[in-house]
Amino acid sequence: MSAAELRELGPPLVVATLLVSTFAYAAEESPPRLLTEPVATDVMVRVVAHGAMVLGDEVGGARVTITDVATGRLLASGLQLGEPGDQNQIMRTPRLMEEPRYSSRPSGSFRATLHLDRPTLVEIAAQGPLSYPSAVQRASKTVLLIPGRDLTQDGIVLDLNGYIVQIENPPP
Repeated sequence: MSAAELRELGPPLVVATLLVSTFAYAAEESPPRLLTEPVATDVMVRVVAHGAMVLGDEVGGARVTITDVATGRLLASGLQLGEPGDQNQIMRTPRLMEEPRYSSRPSGSFRATLHLDRPTLVEIAAQGPLSYPSAVQRASKTVLLIPGRDLTQDGIVLDLNGYIVQIENPPP
């Protein structure tokens, strides 16, 4: 076709071209492919006092749950136990945003291996410190997990606000 013929067709040709290209693009887009077999995906969760140390053994650690948002199915649960981490490394050492804060030295964590057959939106929730019932707080994050993409090193970090208060004098 010549340029003059195209100009005569005008808007109908443009609309038809757009429709054909839209349908061609839509045909290329397919819903996320389900895997034939579940893929092991490691998830590391660290529950920390806001801006401070990991909730370790001396405060009872934290209870962690990982739940599939779509189905409500519990995928994993357990306790975070271990050391609180290195105070200098966590609270005093300057670092870039992408540098690990908690995983560079031993510190408490909860680790789960989930077997996923598709991208899965999960809620990761934690509550603690478990040895101090009056100070227990809860935090959660919603995260999209991709089969085979491990979340390790610092992993998912959940900040708990609050204080542990102990009255020492006079004795309770």
